[in-house]
Amino acid sequence: MGTRAGNQRSSIFMGGDGRWYGFVTMGLRPDGSVDRRERTGASHAEVVRKVRALERERSDQSALPAGRSPRLETWLTDWLKATALRVRPSTLSGYTVDVYRHINPTIGKHRLDALQPSTSSTCTPCCSLAA
Repeated sequence: MGTRAGNQRSSIFMGGDGRWYGFVTMGLRPDGSVDRRERTGASHAEVVRKVRALERERSDQSALPAGRSPRLETWLTDWLKATALRVRPSTLSGYTVDVYRHINPTIGKHRLDALQPSTSSTCTPCCSLAA
């Protein structure tokens, strides 16, 4: 008889169709439901590799939550908090100025999934004046 995996543990198994399936619990969606992501592959090793990549994203908190994509300004605020632990205070100060003075006022309201290369052209006149 199989044993149950613990909370926040991934599961990998072979389906009835002969393919391997891996499921990773990423957390909770904004509506409160569980965000479980599926990866499939032809071999066990392939699915293990894909599942481990998802687990790294979850532990690094780099995976976007399921559902609606966040605004750039929200994502940059979270990025600044995470970056503060890895850089010098003077570097963080420069990043903070760039984000709050130049990026957020111009393109911060755009959602991450809607950003296009053409979006940055709205920032160019402002950024060229600041340089």
